[in-house]
Amino acid sequence: MKLPTYQWIGQMLAATGVIMSLALVAWELKQSRDLGMADLYQQTAAMTMEYQSSTDQNEPLLAARLQYWEDQSKVTEKQLLRILHFADGWMLSKESIFYQNRIGVTPHNEWASHEYTLGSIGEFPCYIRRWNKHKSREFHADFVEEVNRIWANIPDECPFDDWD
Repeated sequence: MKLPTYQWIGQMLAATGVIMSLALVAWELKQSRDLGMADLYQQTAAMTMEYQSSTDQNEPLLAARLQYWEDQSKVTEKQLLRILHFADGWMLSKESIFYQNRIGVTPHNEWASHEYTLGSIGEFPCYIRRWNKHKSREFHADFVEEVNRIWANIPDECPFDDWD
């Protein structure tokens, strides 16, 4: 064999080595991304469970929620405020899930179930008013837009006219 033949074989082996190492790097990046997304998903689930657990141990909040479900007309302003603070916490977790859906971590059908929950949060008396006056400023604009779309047909009702 002549020198150009050896040179060509060497170049092909070098090119194959570069391609294989780039493929390995791409595979490692995909694994890293998958692990990161799984970790993010797990952290959201843990956050939701921790929030739910802490609210389930809050006796005044439980009494307010029970009163709300039994007879909304008897809910006091203080009880309603407790319920709305509870809803504020849920909004934070829903925003996290909204962004996970946007980047492809959670499937669309899962986000659809959270849209339903968001709709029920908007049905708490006074919450839409609270959202429109000041709470929406605490969230990213595209999440606020999505929430406003979900709540478009829910009336802004509040038994406490001067309540904010």
